[in-house]
Amino acid sequence: KPNMAATGIERRRAMPPGGRIGYFDGADGRPLRYGRWPAIVGQPHGSVIVLNGRGEFIEKHFETYADLLDRGYGVATMDWRGQGLSARGDGPPGKDHLTDFCMRRADLATFLRHVVDRALPAPYFAIAHSMGGHILAHHLHDHPRSFARAALLSPMIGIDTAPLPPALVAMLVALMHGLGRDTAFLPGQGRGGMPDESAKRQRLLTHDRDRFLDEVEAIRHNPALAPGGMTFGWLQAARRSLAALHAPGYAEAIATPVLILEAGDDRVVDNRATAAFAARLPQARRVRIAGARHELLKETDAIRQRVWQEIMRFFKQPLFKPPPA
Repeated sequence: KPNMAATGIERRRAMPPGGRIGYFDGADGRPLRYGRWPAIVGQPHGSVIVLNGRGEFIEKHFETYADLLDRGYGVATMDWRGQGLSARGDGPPGKDHLTDFCMRRADLATFLRHVVDRALPAPYFAIAHSMGGHILAHHLHDHPRSFARAALLSPMIGIDTAPLPPALVAMLVALMHGLGRDTAFLPGQGRGGMPDESAKRQRLLTHDRDRFLDEVEAIRHNPALAPGGMTFGWLQAARRSLAALHAPGYAEAIATPVLILEAGDDRVVDNRATAAFAARLPQARRVRIAGARHELLKETDAIRQRVWQEIMRFFKQPLFKPPPA
């Protein structure tokens, strides 16, 4: 059982002891930030790679790392290119702009090779949230020997565009691209700064007000962590990358056992797209967490307990034997 010696705000907002924050060279040599914690038990169960969502950063999920350490795992995580304190992308300052997701996929492979391999004990597991789940799904297709098991939490397998229909969004993205306005902010987005603390934004993400404010406090302490707003180019890149995930034969080629946890009240990603994708995976279990919002591991204690029960049950099943190299 977890050691809850450090509880509440201290556990959520302070870096777990024994870890290291450092930098590695991304796929193109730019510096990307990582966090790594060795297991705190004599015989660890393995190591868990935590992959964050869009706009997130290492500090937001200290509680998750502490939970994993208490459960007998080593932990590693990273700030995606353009997020946290990693090198910013090629877009204008203050904007989260992409031309494609290929570099972030390459960064993940580089991270595993240079930060995780041989530094943390195998077997390797993954917990990936939202956009992190999207990138991980591509990685599992391209690198079937990387992970023994992978848990995707509220994965970005489709984007909830409500109240606009997806076809209209596609037309707007194409129009802005044709006008050379790829770097323009999406409606409602703006330059990096203090995140929106409103109850309206919280209703998209979690029922837990204190955990919702963890991100705000981290950025207040270090404003450089603030994410930039998404651009039309980001959305166009996401749509292309999503189309690749849904291409015939793509999901069917992912051999790694996958657990998909859906938030029952998710209004950020499209659970219907997730369900269709999961049905095509050779080894997948999809579980809907009723009443939960998008950020499952930032939810209430009761919801988090259910999430951890599902993840731990999944990780402790017989290990996956990857296909021959």
